[in-house]
Amino acid sequence: MIQEADLAAAPITVSDDRREAVDFTVPFMTFGTDILMKKPRAANNATQTSPLPTISSVSDLARQTDIKYGVVGNGRTYDFFHKSQDPSYKQMWTQMSSNPEYGTVPGTREGVRRVREWDGRYVFIIEGTTASYWVQQQPCDLVSVDGKMDRRQYALAVRRGNPLKPKINEALREMEEGRELDQLCRKWWVEKSECSGSTSVDQRHCGDAAGSAIATASLITTLLTVLTAAAITPQL
Repeated sequence: MIQEADLAAAPITVSDDRREAVDFTVPFMTFGTDILMKKPRAANNATQTSPLPTISSVSDLARQTDIKYGVVGNGRTYDFFHKSQDPSYKQMWTQMSSNPEYGTVPGTREGVRRVREWDGRYVFIIEGTTASYWVQQQPCDLVSVDGKMDRRQYALAVRRGNPLKPKINEALREMEEGRELDQLCRKWWVEKSECSGSTSVDQRHCGDAAGSAIATASLITTLLTVLTAAAITPQL
C-alpha cells in the first residue's frame, strides 16, 4: 500500500502475506471456492453418450478424468493449488499446470466462456462470490456448487497503526448486528439477478457469520455507509 493512503476500500482477500504490509479490519464477507459448471441438459434418446460423472466437490474432480478443470492463472485459487501439500490438490495442480491452455486461463471471462462452450466437459474453479454472479447472468445456463475446499474473507486494508481501524471495525460490527449487510446482499445480489424466478439464484453467501456476499455495485455503497457511521470524511 502506498504510504500516503490510509485505507484501501476494495474487496481484498485477507492473507498472511498481506498482513505483513497492512492491517485488516474485521471481515465483511466470508466465502469459499465454488465449481462453476454448465447446467445439465435433458437426455436425448437420439444421441447415446456416456454420462459425465457427478461433481459435488473439488475432491470429486481429482478422482475423474472425463471433465477438465481450470483456474485463473496467478490468482488466489491458483496459489492455493500451487502451494498445497494435499495429495489430491497436488495431483490437480499437476494436471492444470501441464495443460495451461485450459488449466490456467488468463481471466474469469475466458473460464466462463470455456464452461459454456465445452458443454459439461469443463468446469471452472473460482471464488464463490464470483461464481454466484455468473450463475445469475443471462442466458442462465450455469450452476455452481460448493467446492468444499477452503474458506476466505474479504476485509478493508488500513495503513499500519492508523486510528481509522477501530472506528471502522465498530461500524462494521454494528452493520452486521443490524442485518444491514444481509439486506444489501439480498437487494443487490439476489433481487438484481437476471435469472429471477429460477433456482439459479444463489443465496448461500447471504447471512454468513462474518459478512455477506455483496455485489460489486453495492460494495461502494456499503463502504461509504461504514465511513459515514465511523464519522470519517474521505479525502476525494
